[in-house]
Amino acid sequence: MSQKQSRKTSPPAMGGVLLTVAILTAVGIFSLLYDRPTVSEIEKRPLASFPSLTADSLLTGSYTRDLSNFFADTFPLREQLVALSGVLSDLRGVRFDEVKIHEAKSDDGAVISDAPSTSPSPQGEAASSVPTPAPESSASEPPDDEGEIGVRNGSIITYKNAGYQIFGGSDSIGQWYAQVINQHEKAIGDSVRIYNLVVPSSIEFGLPERYQSATTPQRPKLENIAANLDPGVEFVNPYDALQAHREEYLYFRTDHHWTALGAYYAYTAFAEQAGFEPVDYHTLECRSLEPFLGTLYSQTQDPDMAAHPDRVDYYIMPQELSCCYYLKGSPYYGTYGPLYGEYAKSYNSYSVFLQGDIPVIRILNSKITNGRRIAVVKESFGNAFVPWLVNHYEEVLVIDQRYLERGFYGLLEEEKINELLFINNIFAAYTPVRIQEIATLPQRVYIPPEPESSSSAPQEQPEEAKEPQPER
Repeated sequence: MSQKQSRKTSPPAMGGVLLTVAILTAVGIFSLLYDRPTVSEIEKRPLASFPSLTADSLLTGSYTRDLSNFFADTFPLREQLVALSGVLSDLRGVRFDEVKIHEAKSDDGAVISDAPSTSPSPQGEAASSVPTPAPESSASEPPDDEGEIGVRNGSIITYKNAGYQIFGGSDSIGQWYAQVINQHEKAIGDSVRIYNLVVPSSIEFGLPERYQSATTPQRPKLENIAANLDPGVEFVNPYDALQAHREEYLYFRTDHHWTALGAYYAYTAFAEQAGFEPVDYHTLECRSLEPFLGTLYSQTQDPDMAAHPDRVDYYIMPQELSCCYYLKGSPYYGTYGPLYGEYAKSYNSYSVFLQGDIPVIRILNSKITNGRRIAVVKESFGNAFVPWLVNHYEEVLVIDQRYLERGFYGLLEEEKINELLFINNIFAAYTPVRIQEIATLPQRVYIPPEPESSSSAPQEQPEEAKEPQPER
């Protein structure tokens, strides 16, 4: 090629370079001016925050890594790109006529039904998070087949526009769960009436019979637990009540939890066992939060679920309540707030119930003087159940078995508890880590966080941590 011909091709090449520079400059300016989000509603997680620049972080290289993560996590139009990725990945799902089986997107393999979540405080801010390490348990040891946990990890089946976790669990795990409940009954004695309620999951009622072979039947697994409970523990089986209303809105389509209505029918079964007349939900004001895309959608990003979001209904109880919340890192100082976190929205809407997963909540009802005081030990399924109980007890003491930071038996004695309900969804009742948490309740202690190094920027504490309300 001659020099003359080469000069003729230079202007177009230079134009391409200038165009590329102009595009990159425009993208860079847009990126700097872009109002970056703090959470991903599709993935149900907080996004990376802008890192603090310190000498230590700069020397170790962590600052540049965190900065890169921040820009990658908050890239403009990232949510739309993730949604598009979900549509494309949907094509990889294994299809059988009307159903699809998805590989759940989980970073740590945690059981979806009990994965720890960031809970809002009673004032609508994020609760302080101080993890309580599980101490070694003196309770019964797990059976030899402890690896058979209550979820077939990574498998979610979708039918039409709803998602379902595929259940499976060995009888020995259910027997271990019952033994742990029995040990608490032996330790507490006859002065406290003890109940156990295990909640079946949505796949038992929502998936057509022709596809039920994909999952383990749950009624026999509930009966397995009941058969191994001591006579001093009253087993409450909500199965028939839920089965009778299976066509109603009992479980969310895009989330693993049940709805307030599903919890209501289980509450009617509990009311019959406990000896009181349940309220009629038709007489109560119902409020709703929508749209809601929950954990099953975030794990699959199924476009059919995205097109049919849920709503979260909650019912206003005609009671005069005093609710005191003991947040993580503050086991002895509480803050007062309403029964419902009505500020909850979007992917976090299930946190409207009891304002999310909080270690201890003390709910007093000034209208009731019957002497009945109940403690409810629960994971997140209990959040939608507890509000129904405030209509029948002087006190409802709510204890999250995952986050309690003080001695269990002492707390029951201090609050003069005379009834105790353990409520768990069936995945939790057949999962070793959840059973271990129930077993270790008596040994819980609060471990203060280590002081931050001088090089770290101080973090603002929530308002309730600054001006705590003293415990009674």
